[in-house]
Amino acid sequence: MSRSDRWRLTRAGIGFCALGIGVGVAAVLTADPLLGSILWGQLATLAAAATLSRRNLAGLRAHRELPAELFAAAPALGQLWLSNSRARPAHQVVVQELDSPTRARFVATPAHSRDARPVRWQFSHRGRCELAGLTLRSSYPFGLIARERSLPQPADLIIYPQPAGEQGVRLLAGRGDWEDVAALGQGDGDLQGLRPYVPGDPVRRLHWPTTARAGRPMVVVTGSQTAREVIVEVAEAEGADWERALSAAAAGIEQHFAAQDAVGLQIEGEAFAPRSDGGWRRVLLERLALAAPREATRSLR
Repeated sequence: MSRSDRWRLTRAGIGFCALGIGVGVAAVLTADPLLGSILWGQLATLAAAATLSRRNLAGLRAHRELPAELFAAAPALGQLWLSNSRARPAHQVVVQELDSPTRARFVATPAHSRDARPVRWQFSHRGRCELAGLTLRSSYPFGLIARERSLPQPADLIIYPQPAGEQGVRLLAGRGDWEDVAALGQGDGDLQGLRPYVPGDPVRRLHWPTTARAGRPMVVVTGSQTAREVIVEVAEAEGADWERALSAAAAGIEQHFAAQDAVGLQIEGEAFAPRSDGGWRRVLLERLALAAPREATRSLR
């Protein structure tokens, strides 16, 4: 038997075996044929339980369905699926995440079918989280033997910080401060104006004629970038204060994206220029999630 396929006696199975031992001892001492028949019946029942429990899990597959975004300390609602491609039904199967309380019970899964149960995961810390796989477990049919099968399903997850707390932001120049595009002779197009360069802006957005005339870097602002621009700045801190600063930054990102602002990020000397396109929010949240933890330094007296 492989390490991925294990079995053990349940509490009822242990009691059943203890009873069988007692019947066997009595049958030997008394030479009673009736007790001998009872013993053989018990052994046959135990053998049938071992065979049927193994067959009940054979050929079953399971997989998890997680939400697209995961935040620390927040319930993540998803599903566990059980697939039965066999010609016979499966009974009383539990699908459980390895080393996790997340589980789902499937009372009966018909032949050639798949079924799902809603479940929830909860991750206590931000950062990377690795899931190893799922376990199938059943004590069908008699509750005497618990059979388990491990299904390796590695998953590398990124858990965003819990959005919590108040986060100050730095506002950039508003639309009224941008130089009018008509004066640049650029035509209507997608171009809306210019604003001063912010660390992290792509070099391709620099408008070189205006930069030379103004004596400072100026970048092109297109129609998709005319929202209010803000930069969420992560305060320098250590230990628990650092984690709170990351959570506050996540709250700021969520708040300003909800307001349809163009959002940037300043963290650990790294600058992300404001953008408002769809995937940018996840880029910023992922940067917060993967920030290295900082241990609090003890002050010496």
